[in-house]
Amino acid sequence: MKIEISELQELLKIMETNNVSVVQLRGLIEGTPKADFDVADSDVIAETLGGIISTTAIPATTEQFIAKDNFIVDTSKNAKVKILRLGRNFKSWFGTKTENQFSGSSIVGRQLIESSLDAPILKELGGNKKAETTLTEIYAMMQMHASAKTSDLLANNDDANIFYVKDASGTLRAVSVAWGVGGWIVYATSINSFDEWWSIGNRVFCRDSLVA
Repeated sequence: MKIEISELQELLKIMETNNVSVVQLRGLIEGTPKADFDVADSDVIAETLGGIISTTAIPATTEQFIAKDNFIVDTSKNAKVKILRLGRNFKSWFGTKTENQFSGSSIVGRQLIESSLDAPILKELGGNKKAETTLTEIYAMMQMHASAKTSDLLANNDDANIFYVKDASGTLRAVSVAWGVGGWIVYATSINSFDEWWSIGNRVFCRDSLVA
């Protein structure tokens, strides 16, 4: 296979811009990243996030969280959370997910200061495990916004709030929540994709701690 120098130069530019390592690139090409692939074990060097700019206390739950019973497209005045659209991947990957009750948590938000793929972001957050949140926590933050309580979610059109959540099969995915015209738009993408570049100004959320 013949590769033009211009193609290699473009690839190198993408890698340098997004701090993607040769190890990570090889994994993407060969399809080696699995559900348990953790960028914390790679040599990706990330400087994509600013400091913590928000902290949200998520209350404890007493019941299981069933995704299909809560993430419902509904923008009526009676909707608990106004959801305008659910992406195809989100419905496919998370539609059957159920999460157990938990004791509460603290979610922190950090602003993207450079456009980035997921790998550098995950590296800077400390790896997949430390970056992981849940649908329960995302939905709680959406409810806070709906009830006019303090909400740290960006709610300007097209501004993405980015979370990392395991889907029904246990694979870590990027979940994006963005405000549309009258409701939230919820998408899910692969963390190993070169297609999804997050923009400067988007906000990344991760769990600061579990409440004991």
